[in-house]
Amino acid sequence: MQNIENLKNKTYTITELETYAECAFRYFAKNIAKISPEITFDKTLSSLETGNYLHSILYKFYSYYCNLSQNFLYEFKYFDVDDKDKPIYLNKLLEIANNEIKPVDIPIYQYEIEKIVGKNGKLEFWINNEIEKLKQWNFSSILFEYSFGMKNSPIELKNSYGKCIKIRGKIDRIELYNFKQNDNKIYFVVADYKTSATSIPSANQIKDGKSLQVPIYLKIMQNIFENKNFQPAGGVYYNLASELNSHKDFYKTPIKICFPEGTDEKQGEFLQLLENSVDYAINYKEKIENLFFAPNETNACKYCEYSRICRIKEKKYNLQK
Repeated sequence: MQNIENLKNKTYTITELETYAECAFRYFAKNIAKISPEITFDKTLSSLETGNYLHSILYKFYSYYCNLSQNFLYEFKYFDVDDKDKPIYLNKLLEIANNEIKPVDIPIYQYEIEKIVGKNGKLEFWINNEIEKLKQWNFSSILFEYSFGMKNSPIELKNSYGKCIKIRGKIDRIELYNFKQNDNKIYFVVADYKTSATSIPSANQIKDGKSLQVPIYLKIMQNIFENKNFQPAGGVYYNLASELNSHKDFYKTPIKICFPEGTDEKQGEFLQLLENSVDYAINYKEKIENLFFAPNETNACKYCEYSRICRIKEKKYNLQK
């Protein structure tokens, strides 16, 4: 079991904080007691494996073309896909995928891989929609799989009361607004890849502190970019599920793009949302330090790997007797 004294100096990931927000007991079982869930062998490609493959492929794709690019947005190289070069991009994506994905001689596994690299697969879906999106999107990608707080150098966030939390993590993608504003500020968005529409949080989940990833990452990058006069503009989720019927479902912005066109009132609401997310994160941290790990029944209970030991259903049954 993790040393309880170490909790006060712990550096958190967003996944850990969101796990606690969903169910304190699940966080305890997984991160404090270190209880290993039952291991099962799955012959199919899991959603986690699919996500890892796609993250790696897109990172290497963008890194390759950014290195070749002669375009600069402020001091950053950037690269935007061009419709006329779509076949070249797709071939590069498939080349990277063939090097990344290990062949497995299991038919159902091969079928899942084909859904990534095959005709109308996730990679083809992605490049088609990335091109379509840029026709009405004024942000260009500059950083990919951006790590922060690693190697004993966590990023510290403080709230208005002076309380703080240490965070480490990795941001899928950071994009800069293409046009300089009258206030000389440079606006950016944080982007996150999702492999299904159901994994994209709603605006209410973000406002209620259940989904912290994008708002916390926006605050962190605001701190990192402080000397550059960069300001957060919003968050975007890219849905990589190839089953979607329209490019309109490709990107979602439950954290609305408030800058630079937004009103002062909207800008204030947006910045307050980021501050509220820091407050939620610090609140979860303090509850963990005070050893509050009561189970909480949610929609995720039926999929939880610790459902056999938390006894939340038994507790509910006893209360109803």
